[in-house]
Amino acid sequence: MRCSVFSSTLTTTALFSTICGLLVSVSGCGGSNDTPTTNDGNSTDMQPATDSVDSNSDRPAQNQPTEHPDLKSPFHVTDATPKSENPKNQKPGQTVGAETSPMKSTPETTAAETATPTTPPPEKANPQPSTPETSKPAKVVESSVQRSPAEIDALINKVGRTPPDWYESTPLKYPKTLDLDWPQPPPKGGWNTNKNVGQYIWSVINENSRNWHSGIRFLHHMLLVHKDNRVVLFRVMVELGRMYHEHLQDYVRAAFWYRQSGVARSGSRFARQRHGAHLAECYWRLGNRAMAIDFLNKLPATYTVIKLWGDLGETDRSEQLAMRAIRAGGAPNQLYLYIGDAHRMAGNFTKAISAYRKVVAVPATGKRKQRIEKDHKRAQANIAAIQVTETLDLSRIPNGSYRASSLGYETQVHVEVVIRDGRITSAKVTQHREKQYYSSLFDTPRRIVQTQGVRGIDTTSGATITSEAIINAATKALTAAMK
Repeated sequence: MRCSVFSSTLTTTALFSTICGLLVSVSGCGGSNDTPTTNDGNSTDMQPATDSVDSNSDRPAQNQPTEHPDLKSPFHVTDATPKSENPKNQKPGQTVGAETSPMKSTPETTAAETATPTTPPPEKANPQPSTPETSKPAKVVESSVQRSPAEIDALINKVGRTPPDWYESTPLKYPKTLDLDWPQPPPKGGWNTNKNVGQYIWSVINENSRNWHSGIRFLHHMLLVHKDNRVVLFRVMVELGRMYHEHLQDYVRAAFWYRQSGVARSGSRFARQRHGAHLAECYWRLGNRAMAIDFLNKLPATYTVIKLWGDLGETDRSEQLAMRAIRAGGAPNQLYLYIGDAHRMAGNFTKAISAYRKVVAVPATGKRKQRIEKDHKRAQANIAAIQVTETLDLSRIPNGSYRASSLGYETQVHVEVVIRDGRITSAKVTQHREKQYYSSLFDTPRRIVQTQGVRGIDTTSGATITSEAIINAATKALTAAMK
């Protein structure tokens, strides 16, 4: 167990420069011409575990991190190429950030996107509704900004090597008892967020938005701890890419760390998980749709890939891949949802409703009965929202604040929308009990305000159910308020 740390006398900028001066990129800082393979390795995209985050207030005191002095350089990286894509201390199919989560295979994937902890954390006693606060996502660079591949490569290489503006003011915090060696699989003995790094990431960082900044700071510290351990270093960099992407929507730094970790390389097991699709989304969000599509074409049809094709407006492609997966034995309840979501995004409401009705027609039986029943409710909520969307007219809504709720992954997600002079001036989540929600609680309301409505809003990667619940609740609130 590595718990010793050393104080730093360098400034944060100097530390970043020192680390990045040692960087030897695995995939290069330019665009990648390599061919990754499949798939998604977290519970959130297919939602078998959770889709959201609660605040720290109801966590046991022993889960709270402890401040530590930093090592010499918070961004230290060397050549992180692992000696083996499947090192002997890592089981095939294991996911980063939830070490006890074996991934179940689905058609057309080498490892599926579903991964739930085999030994889940204990339920919290008397859980309290939480609202999003503190570590909010970075300002999103919208896909309407156009950049050439060379400009995107230069942006990623330049900005990715610099600290975020909040970094220096964020203390390094983690439990003193945490085993920084990060063994895989974790030792037996049940879920222990005070000892196992992956479980600490899953339950303490992912599920608490106020810990997102300190969680990223912790992972930069882990780069230093494992500067001579290429296997763990590789894993840490992938987690950095995931956190910058899913938590903060900092697409520049997400792309930087994904590329440093080798996600863009042919055969990388992390590219076969959701990280490959995330890297493609980074290219799109940073302003080059063609670059995203080119990379996405190299990835097999995982759930995240199918969703991203829909978000890009490639509805036919998304539906084609989903139908192929259904014929090959994929979960129809989930795949028809993605088809419906793609058509809903494109404004093809008749086709969207048709797909959602096919979800409702899937028998809720077998081991996935509860999941299928949830998907039934989700599809029914989407149908109800779509049926009133076309009647929505903001000019007919009096000034005021309007509230409604819709089913998220855990329970109801409550939303408030404010109307002033026929315009949406604000939208926010007022109450929820979601867990792995990532940035959806901030991003989806922002997009509702930006678009001045509820049509054509792409859901947040990794938090589709929560995003849709917010859109559906906003739709209910606004349509009920029309005069």
